[in-house]
Amino acid sequence: MLWEKGPFTQSELDSGPLKLSEPPPQQRSFKAADVETAMLKGGPVNMEVDQAPRFLIGDSVQVLNINPEGHTRLPRYARGKQGVVDDHHGAHVYPDSQASGVREGQHLYSVSFSAAELWGQDDKNDFRVSIDMWEPYLDSV
Repeated sequence: MLWEKGPFTQSELDSGPLKLSEPPPQQRSFKAADVETAMLKGGPVNMEVDQAPRFLIGDSVQVLNINPEGHTRLPRYARGKQGVVDDHHGAHVYPDSQASGVREGQHLYSVSFSAAELWGQDDKNDFRVSIDMWEPYLDSV
């Protein structure tokens, strides 16, 4: 069936294993005993960027309502919602492009939202939720 609609031809299947002209690249891997130490240590995520931050603490922002095909750290429940910038964390690795192997920095902010804005519920206690968001997720209000 794979050769009828898939990525293989019958002759490719009949020829056996693929013979590479170069050995495959070696993948870095952890030993099971080293994983916890590596996770606790973390890695560098701060980055230098040429552009100044677009938003200041106290700015009202709206989260873009986007649906990227690839990886994103933008929560669906926050898309299209309005919030306030509470903090600027500097520039950090932008995970959306990092997932594709492109290491770039983008400004990272803590943005707070009312619970009612996010979930449409009346919030008598003025409960707020803070979400760390990269600059490409945000627009000015």
